[in-house]
Amino acid sequence: MGVLLFTSSSNIALADDDGVVDQSHPRARLILGDSNLVDNIAIVKPRVAPLGVFMRGQVIIQNLTDEKYLLDYKFDWLDDEGFLINDGGVWFPIVLGPREMKSIKSLGKSQYAARMQVTVRLTL
Repeated sequence: MGVLLFTSSSNIALADDDGVVDQSHPRARLILGDSNLVDNIAIVKPRVAPLGVFMRGQVIIQNLTDEKYLLDYKFDWLDDEGFLINDGGVWFPIVLGPREMKSIKSLGKSQYAARMQVTVRLTL
């Protein structure tokens, strides 16, 4: 990803590529990978729960505008120390119509997966 700039007074920070990072949830890092998405796309309601020996994660991606968005998203899973599990996630396309919300889910691919990182970007 890149270097993240954090302040001690907030759980929201800027990434070096003008994206926005939200770390307000203890088991989720939510990243808008492009400054053009700020105030237009929201990643909300992160949920992380065990499913047997694995972790299951879910978020809702919400279009806050009256425009259609072509986006990509990916889930990465991190261990308890914040290190990436395996090679990370794969990008998946998603289309959001005006004011539309879609739920996306992932299952941690290792018993060591403890936290999820969800990144949303404009389709390249």
